[in-house]
Amino acid sequence: HAPQAPLLLVGTFCAEIQDEMRRVDKILRKLSKHFCSQIVTNESLVFFPIDNKERLNIQELRKAIEHEARNDPAMKQEVSIRWMAFLDDLLSHKSSKSYLTMNGDVNHVANKFGLSRQERYIALGLFHERGLIIHLTATEALQNIVIVKPQWIIDALGKVIRDSTIHVDMAQYERDGLKEDAKVMFNEGIASRDLLGYLWNYDQTEFFIDLMKRTMLMSDYQQDGFLIPSLLKENKDMGAVDTRCVVDFSTTFLPHGVFQRLVCLCVEYVSRKTSFDDSIRMNKNCATFPAFAGQEVELVEDLSRQAILVSSSDIEKVVRILSSMLLKINGN
Repeated sequence: HAPQAPLLLVGTFCAEIQDEMRRVDKILRKLSKHFCSQIVTNESLVFFPIDNKERLNIQELRKAIEHEARNDPAMKQEVSIRWMAFLDDLLSHKSSKSYLTMNGDVNHVANKFGLSRQERYIALGLFHERGLIIHLTATEALQNIVIVKPQWIIDALGKVIRDSTIHVDMAQYERDGLKEDAKVMFNEGIASRDLLGYLWNYDQTEFFIDLMKRTMLMSDYQQDGFLIPSLLKENKDMGAVDTRCVVDFSTTFLPHGVFQRLVCLCVEYVSRKTSFDDSIRMNKNCATFPAFAGQEVELVEDLSRQAILVSSSDIEKVVRILSSMLLKINGN
């Protein structure tokens, strides 16, 4: 979202681990070595240890943030007063609305300040880059929504991606006639459009479907369903894998959710190339595709090795496809 922005790492409760600072610093340096150029250092440390209760190092952190903000080239960019008035008016709706629609409030406000159609999209793009609003443009449904309260997205996705053993009340779904849909989604990771609309109170359902597909949290599945790999159950009784290739993340770490996003892209790829095959077998940490590029392919997430294991007869062809998918995940 902001690949050039300065990054400050902050650790709390430092009063409790005064003797462990160097150890924490060593761990953080290892984990952050691929984006270390963005990190603002704190003298000899790569992070800012603070303690709210003891009021330790708060002033130093405040000074560092102020220094970086003042020296950020983006802060020196000149912006039209009309654009600032446009932004202020949009954000004034935060107290009553989580989002605004382009066809409604946004265009009305833009017209009030004399912004042309092209100019309002450029302004929204700038505000999005600065993190002041969220405005996605990949699809028509995404483009029509300007989000002024990001918590709205988190709350909505949290109604779908959640721990069913803690946060799911099946009695409520049964009362509303959606018990079977809920059981399938939370047990097999396959959601119906009816259930998704219900969970989102039928408010901007198409927006959230496009958002989850665009962020690879979900993919189309069969005719009317959607696959959400993060809701699949983990296979704890997996046998030995005939590994032909290892996608190795051990020098850094395998980010949470990457494997599930890769499964989403594989399902999408298979459904484009062939008629959908019900024999695809999937769990949260493994997936087998009988007809992936004309052959059976098995993928396994191995957290102990921080790697993704791949089994296939024609491994070179499969690796080329998977590499492109992983690049897409990294780019998004």
